[in-house]
Amino acid sequence: MSGMTPPAPAPRPRPRSRGAVLGLVVGVLLVGVGAWLASRPYWWTSFGWFAYAPLADTTFVPPRPWAQTLGMVALGVGLLVLGFVAGWVVARRRGGQAEPVDPPR
Repeated sequence: MSGMTPPAPAPRPRPRSRGAVLGLVVGVLLVGVGAWLASRPYWWTSFGWFAYAPLADTTFVPPRPWAQTLGMVALGVGLLVLGFVAGWVVARRRGGQAEPVDPPR
């Protein structure tokens, strides 16, 4: 038993950076608020009359509300932030160095 070497200690995981946690929180908040704004029902398009233009054979439909557009933009930005944070965390975990796929011979 005297010839056995002790096993190497496991590497300590890096502490989470404040930037990653902040990015995760901001991304989740943007996705949540954006999904809520984009999915809200808008009462002014659910009842009432719509103007008809009898000579043009078209129906006037009101434009998309600004809150719904803002919700879609917030949802997209939130998903981009979450994707950036995920890539950043994976790159930090690997040490920022890519491993070659096929080593040279």
